[in-house]
Amino acid sequence: MQRTAQALLRRGFPSSLSWRIARERCQFLVFHERALESGESLEGPEPVSVLQDLARLNEVARAWMSGEISGSSIKLACRQMGLDFAPDVSDNAKQKYEQDYVITWHGRTVVAGAHLRRGRKTHLVRIHVYFDTERQQVVVAYIGRHLRDKGS
Repeated sequence: MQRTAQALLRRGFPSSLSWRIARERCQFLVFHERALESGESLEGPEPVSVLQDLARLNEVARAWMSGEISGSSIKLACRQMGLDFAPDVSDNAKQKYEQDYVITWHGRTVVAGAHLRRGRKTHLVRIHVYFDTERQQVVVAYIGRHLRDKGS
């Protein structure tokens, strides 16, 4: 996937194609509409790095869905895959900006606080996910710049 995405981005293909590639290759992830919309704004090297992170997260999702790991092992599994995973956003972010992290999922309002971190300073990118324990699905809820929190 990495070579394919890099080659397409170098040729000037739109990032929407990158997200289509991610959806096709990451069969253990479910992409919420908001993730695809928010990911469209990423430019430069970020889409390739994000695609790599999604491929790694896909492997964690596969392990979780198959019962190889439990919900309490997700953080460790992510770290073993080289992902910078946070199980939730800060209390301050939840209290002040919870609406930034909310998605509607199967008719319910849920908070996608768990996230992968990538980048530094002006190149901060986040991939927010929601672990649907009822359906045993990992939902990618948001892909993009760092959302509001205590430092925003």
